[in-house]
Parts: sequence; structure tokens; C-alpha cells
Amino acid sequence: MILKAALAASALIQQARDRPLNQWFDRQHTILKEEIEKQLGESFSNYNDARNTYFKYHEKIGIHKNHKPIESKYNARRLNKENKQAVSLKNLKLLRLRENEIKAGNINNSSYGNFTYNGT
Repeated sequence: MILKAALAASALIQQARDRPLNQWFDRQHTILKEEIEKQLGESFSNYNDARNTYFKYHEKIGIHKNHKPIESKYNARRLNKENKQAVSLKNLKLLRLRENEIKAGNINNSSYGNFTYNGT
């Protein structure tokens, strides 16, 4: 009987010790929920819904702003006039080097690997 009373008293003491902390957390959640509601222009039933919606909103912004499609980035770079000229000059130089190799008798063992210029 005394042990039960001691355990009950200990539980009550713990609850009393945790009560201000829990109240503080509840106040902070309410403040954050209200601020999220202001920023998003929506109302939420609880803090967790507001937090999840807020994170999704900002992640979408980050994805659209920072992650443009890779294909369009490289296609734009390939279509750039200066880049086309630089690639063409590089390919012409490689073809001249390969031509010199062939004239020197090195037909099958190129030191420049396989490359093409305009499909040849």
C-alpha cells in the first residue's frame, strides 16, 4: 500500500515538473500554426497539418527554382552559337590530327579514339 502511494506521488511530481514544459510546447505550436496560416492563407486544424503543408509548399518552391530539367539545360548549351563553333573547331582539329596519323601510316591504331563530325 505504501509502495503504491509512493509511486502515485512520484508520478504526480513528474507530471507537475513536466506541465510547464508541455504548456510552453503547446504555446509554441499555436504561435507557429498561426504564423503558417498567415503565410499560406489557409486555416489548419492542428500544428502537424500546418507544418506538413508548409514544408511541402517550400519544397515545391525549391524544386522548381533549383532543379530545372537537365535535358533542357544541356540542349540550350548545345544550341548556343559560340558553343557550336567551339565544338566544330575542336572536331576539325581532331580530324586534321587523324588525317596526319593516317598519312604517317597509323591506320588502325588511332590515339584519338572514335569520333565523328557531321555523321562521318
